[in-house]
Amino acid sequence: MKINDSNKNEDEQLAMAIPSSRFERFYRFKRKVESVEESIKFVPINRTVSFWIILIFSIFTALFIAFSVIRYYGELPNLVPLLFSQIDSSWIILPKQYLLIYIVVPLVNIVILITFIRSAYLVQRRLTTAIMIIMNISNILILIAILQIISFSIV
Repeated sequence: MKINDSNKNEDEQLAMAIPSSRFERFYRFKRKVESVEESIKFVPINRTVSFWIILIFSIFTALFIAFSVIRYYGELPNLVPLLFSQIDSSWIILPKQYLLIYIVVPLVNIVILITFIRSAYLVQRRLTTAIMIIMNISNILILIAILQIISFSIV
């Protein structure tokens, strides 16, 4: 019977808090920033020109679209031709609030570039280069589309 009593004592644990420093959150944040900094140093995609071109061009495209949509939002009619239907050979007219969705596309490109392409670059360099070229083309097409929509709607 004494054997069972000793097992019960081992299973019980005292509820005592572990003392920690006042600056523990600061040190955890500092370690996290340092680890991200080290990972950025050793990933070779950051040293390629195409990475920086697509990053800067995506930021520029997002800012330009946001500026132009906000600038001409009051002058646009309530219904704007946003999409072209190839089947009917006509424009699909939607409310002008849907124009704000065009701002999201370059931002999604930036998120994809920073998260997925950085991790896949070490494995498939040609694939990631092709994806970055497609991202750049999509930014150019979105930029042209916004310019045409605003020019058609204001005139």
